[in-house]
Amino acid sequence: MNVNKNINVSTSQGMGATSSTGDVGQLDGMTLTQGPTAPKKSFKSQVKEFFREIGQFFKSLTQRKATVGDPKTAKSGKKDDGAPLLGTGLKETDFSKAKAFKPVSSGNGGACFVKLEDSTVVIKGGSQTGACREVYGAQLARELGLPAPETRLLSSHERAQIAQGMREQGVSMPDRNGGDDAPIIVMEHVNGKTVDEAGKAGKTSSQDLAKSFGKWLAFAAFIKEPDTFHGLVSGREYSSGGGINSSNFMIDPKRPELGIVGIDQNVGGSDESGALDDILSGDESFFARAAQHVTRAAGDDADPESIVDLVKEGAKETLDAISRMSPDRIEEMGHELGIDAQTILALKARQSQVAREGH
Repeated sequence: MNVNKNINVSTSQGMGATSSTGDVGQLDGMTLTQGPTAPKKSFKSQVKEFFREIGQFFKSLTQRKATVGDPKTAKSGKKDDGAPLLGTGLKETDFSKAKAFKPVSSGNGGACFVKLEDSTVVIKGGSQTGACREVYGAQLARELGLPAPETRLLSSHERAQIAQGMREQGVSMPDRNGGDDAPIIVMEHVNGKTVDEAGKAGKTSSQDLAKSFGKWLAFAAFIKEPDTFHGLVSGREYSSGGGINSSNFMIDPKRPELGIVGIDQNVGGSDESGALDDILSGDESFFARAAQHVTRAAGDDADPESIVDLVKEGAKETLDAISRMSPDRIEEMGHELGIDAQTILALKARQSQVAREGH
């Protein structure tokens, strides 16, 4: 489905394609390419050159080939879905058997990693309203096929178990700037590094991130996420001209071409930007700014213009998924979490807008 014909996306062949000339011969199952006739070499030189070529051949088999293609998305949260950072979802959790609690401070409050018998989960504090909006954001993302950890509210029984276990181990939740410190959310643990960490370590590139960030950008515009794309979706700007809160996205530094996993998506309660209109119309200045933010998050000094089409392509895929989304499903999930009627109606209106401006 072409959500908007004004979004011009160019596609190209995958990187790494090579061509060669010269005669081809077979040697023990390997294809070697000969160049122009060279002066006759000594037997010793020929042997050294032969083993050097063999070494280069096997080295080439282990090198990562960059793929600027279509990283698969995950809905179920299983490792084989194309999101290798995700586990197998949240299992029934008996926190009374937790082996260790590891609080980690970050941003406005941080979280706590809980080591269970056969898995690790993450618990977070906050206000009841904020927690419900975060769970709603994660559920909507997964409904659309975006890779996000399974997330839910803790039961009162689980919260009592956690409080008891943390007292026994002498640890406490990180202090929060807003809301209660006590845990209220549990989510699937996501392996890997944050994009912020990977970018600073030079482990990723704008080409690897562009399409995935385009997908998440369109999703953030749909749910009015207040804390991931500053200066684009949110009016907040924590750096000059805005930027991406890249600590909210995880990546596998060994396989960055597979894209990113979003770990903190909150459904906003107000329309504080026209980002969705800009994306639907294919606004060039908007996507140029978005590309600049991606290159800044990647930290590779790439030319923003070189990734604009990839950002657009990712955004278009999310818009396609939103256009096919059931309005009844949006309402059903919202009611289950106690989301206010105004927010649910606003989401349904934006879904209808995307579907209407499609075909």
